[in-house]
Amino acid sequence: MDVQEEALFLNSLLVSRYGSVCGLTMCVADIATTLPREVLYYWGTAWSLPKILYFYMRYCTLLQQLFLTIALFYPPSNLFCQISVNIQFVMAMSLLWSIEITLVLRIHALYCHKRLWWLMWILFILSTVISAVFGFREINSAMWYVEVVLNLPCCLAANADLLQHSFWTSWVVTLGFESMIVALAFRALYHYRGLYKNHTGPETLVWTLLRDSIAYYLVILLSGIIYMVVAKELWFNGEIASSILFPLISACGVRLLFRLKTKNAEISGENISTQGVGPASNIEFKIGSRQPDASDTMVMPSTALSTI
Repeated sequence: MDVQEEALFLNSLLVSRYGSVCGLTMCVADIATTLPREVLYYWGTAWSLPKILYFYMRYCTLLQQLFLTIALFYPPSNLFCQISVNIQFVMAMSLLWSIEITLVLRIHALYCHKRLWWLMWILFILSTVISAVFGFREINSAMWYVEVVLNLPCCLAANADLLQHSFWTSWVVTLGFESMIVALAFRALYHYRGLYKNHTGPETLVWTLLRDSIAYYLVILLSGIIYMVVAKELWFNGEIASSILFPLISACGVRLLFRLKTKNAEISGENISTQGVGPASNIEFKIGSRQPDASDTMVMPSTALSTI
């Protein structure tokens, strides 16, 4: 590197370090903020799919940020750089996958359609396999190593150009699948539009589910666009973006579960401040041939809502 390149890289490295510390702080602060609800909703309850998804969404990003911070501040070896980048990728993508599982279960609760259920799972598996294969191939082809620039160590990629032109792959696949999910949510939103007239009945649970799912999609869409734009300009900027975006995505993911549990408890008349949240209420979200109205009686299979 010449003097000008070193100065530019040093600036990017320092911003990345500040970003990693900021992201780590965001994770810790959000965990501390939501800990009372975590204790209320999940501690002392039996293990279930929602509980597993919650704890993974809640704490995997914290570990990802720890590995990123170490890699940016004091990477011990070339091997650590290679392993660390792979771990960060696995945690980042599996965070998105865990939230996608939650969204698939929500859409299934709305439609209760067996063919659609299997179609969503097939597309989910295909999207995860494609994003994982391309992601691992790109990351491990980059050849990571420890570099000291002006006495500041960090992990660098020997084939930086490869990364710069391939960051979009995993994001495009993920956004494509989630676009299908949100399209189904919008269809359900239109179908259930008549239920919103009654703001106090159990049908408000449908709107909580739909509103939060669509809001999460907007967050992940914006995050993906920001990540791809900044990484395309300079691959090292992807470290800065991921430091902020993935803690934000994690916070949105856990709130998908929190808000639905809170609304379900309100509808059931439970005192969540003293006794926590009980079993899922008996509501079915199933789109039929007739548009529902506020007087409809809906009975939900216990397996559908209990998994979201």
